[in-house]
Amino acid sequence: MSSDFNYKDFIDQLRFQVRGVIPDKYSEHEIYVRDTMYKMTTLAAEELVNETDIDEEHCKYITQIIAEWTFHKTLDMIYANIPSRFHEAILHKINFDIYDFLVEKENDATSEAVIQKIEKLVNKSFKKAVFKLFDAKLINKKVYNSAITNSNIDEMAASKNENSDLYSVPVSIWDVIKVNPFITLAYFAVLPLTFITALISFHQQHLPIGFCALSLFALLLWRFLTRESLISVNIPDEDS
Repeated sequence: MSSDFNYKDFIDQLRFQVRGVIPDKYSEHEIYVRDTMYKMTTLAAEELVNETDIDEEHCKYITQIIAEWTFHKTLDMIYANIPSRFHEAILHKINFDIYDFLVEKENDATSEAVIQKIEKLVNKSFKKAVFKLFDAKLINKKVYNSAITNSNIDEMAASKNENSDLYSVPVSIWDVIKVNPFITLAYFAVLPLTFITALISFHQQHLPIGFCALSLFALLLWRFLTRESLISVNIPDEDS
């Protein structure tokens, strides 16, 4: 019976685990993240105790999933600079949707298919909640875009890939043109402008200005053709 679920000790264990998984760049927010996860997960666990038709093991699965998503979305909100006064309302909405999906619809929280559905559900709930803040002019467009386009899950997954090494290699800007169209447009505008400025300056015997413009043109051209980008490369073992 779910009434046998000792959720306080279980959540304490989950809260302690945060110390080992929180990325370094969020270290100054560790206490806040731990406390937020503890508070929001406890609220869900207290409701689970009242569910008479759910066994203890299933309660643990649901509680852990809610704790994990509370952890990840709290980091995402910190990264996007969403004011902390909005965090709990967003997390309430996300956790309610998870709870409803796993309890009311009796879905198995350990199923891979269900876990994938939960991820989609969480992202949908999160984006909807963030959009409401943006629509109400409580956050600006920069914060909104950052919140819906960045996820610490991908970053943490990449850093934990033991079979991958991270290299910095030159990548053509054409490889990133689709995700950075404004940068590309800026280059197209500035490149000819600096080159024409250099030609005019040399023609008018303004050599210092001409050399400065030509140097800037060369630098921009080089950055246009190549730009450093961190990529993850799988290197097979010599024995394989």
